Formats: sequence, structure tokens, C-alpha cells
Amino acid sequence: MALRKGQAAVEYLIILAVVIIIALVVVGVLGGFPSLTRGVNEKESALYWQGSEIAIQKFYFTSNTAANMSNLVLRNNKNFDIRLNLQAGALQMTDAGAQFQNVTLYCKTDSDCTGNSTSLSPGDAKNFKFDIGAGTLISGCLSKGDTFSRKVTLNYQDAEGNAYTFVGTMALVATCQ
Repeated sequence: MALRKGQAAVEYLIILAVVIIIALVVVGVLGGFPSLTRGVNEKESALYWQGSEIAIQKFYFTSNTAANMSNLVLRNNKNFDIRLNLQAGALQMTDAGAQFQNVTLYCKTDSDCTGNSTSLSPGDAKNFKFDIGAGTLISGCLSKGDTFSRKVTLNYQDAEGNAYTFVGTMALVATCQ
């Protein structure tokens, strides 16, 4: 009698183990474990950055060495006005080796900037250009089709001059144009 109870328990455990293994295989095949199977893709990156406190709505990275100016559109998702000091590292990008580079932003149109800074009201967006040339730590667009992936930090101030730093938890990912 004891042998039959032990046999029933072992059969139950074997069936349970088979069901769990099948469930794990199905979840893995359907992409249920994204952090184990792949990195962040462009679509996930774009969704994250559009919802961040200082949103990066659109971004374009170029491999053209003659005019290596890349573009991005920043939007203020905060409920107060912000000011970006463009020449003092408002934007920082970190490469895979954890080295960061202060990126100098330039307003796409001169009327968007006052000297070396620009202001964004809540919900406002402005188009900026910047250089990610081959001589910098953040170079990554060596040829068209390369994937550009960098961690981004944005530094800004409110109207009273209080400084804020937003460190993105997800990398900014793009394909070089």
C-alpha cells in the first residue's frame, strides 16, 4: 500500500514538472522574457522616451561625416516651465563603457534660443541638433544602418533657477541614417 502512495506522488510530480516546462517554453517562444532574450529595441525606446518628464519625441542620428549633425525634439512633460542651458551639458550620453559625453545642443532655428539657453513651457516642444562626430566618446553612427544605443541624462532648471537632473532608465536606441 505504501508503495502505491509513493508511486502516485512521483507520478503527480512528474506530470507537474512536464506542465511547468511546457508553460515556460510557450512563454519564452511568445517573448514573455524580453530581458533574457534581447535588448531594448527602437520601438520600446521611443515609447519610453515619449513618456519621460523631458520627452524625446523624435530623434535622428546621422552617419554623414561631412555634416554629422543629428536631431532630436525635446518636449516638456513637467507641469512648470523649464530652461535648458545649451552650452553646459544639458544633454549627456553614456556609452556602454560608462563614459559620458556632454553634448552641446543647438536650436534648429535661432528664434528658439536666447543666447545659450532656451525655455520650454509645459507641453511645448523644440527641435534641436547636435554633433555626435567620430572624435567624441559618444560616436556610434560610423555607417548607415548601425544601431545607436546610449543612456541619456538631461539637466534643466525651473523658473526660480532650481536645478534638476533626469536620468533615463532605458537607453535611447536608433538606427543611424
